[in-house]
Amino acid sequence: MVTGGAGYIGSHVVRALTDGGIDAVVLDDLSSGFESFIPEGVPFVKASILETEKVRAALVEHGVQGVIHCAGYKYAGESVKLPIHTYRQNVEGTACLLEAMADAGVTQARVLLVRWRLRHPGRRGRQRDHPHHAGVALRRVQGSSASGSSATR
Repeated sequence: MVTGGAGYIGSHVVRALTDGGIDAVVLDDLSSGFESFIPEGVPFVKASILETEKVRAALVEHGVQGVIHCAGYKYAGESVKLPIHTYRQNVEGTACLLEAMADAGVTQARVLLVRWRLRHPGRRGRQRDHPHHAGVALRRVQGSSASGSSATR
């Protein structure tokens, strides 16, 4: 399962998994993602990671063995304006996800932490946070999953 799999980063993770022959299911509340970003044929569950029972049911229904957690509220300016909302989404949401995983017997998890930053015109040298390096992160995630076609599903 890829939480936040309808977002820009999450949808690329889903594509990397499916391109590698690994089944995936997407869980996303579409608060900042788009259903059209999800590759055709990938099961989609519209739910928030805060909805523990819905997440648990999706994990069981889809026979999920592992989770790549990409869901989260990542807008720096908004997090200053709405700190409680950001905390609830990121901290409480992750706790709800972990609770649902424990209830469903899912023990494999990866948290994908990716920082995106525009290239500053005055900077020189390698920009590790530049979107160009997203492919490296995706290959690492893909390479870290267990063997078999249902490692993430």
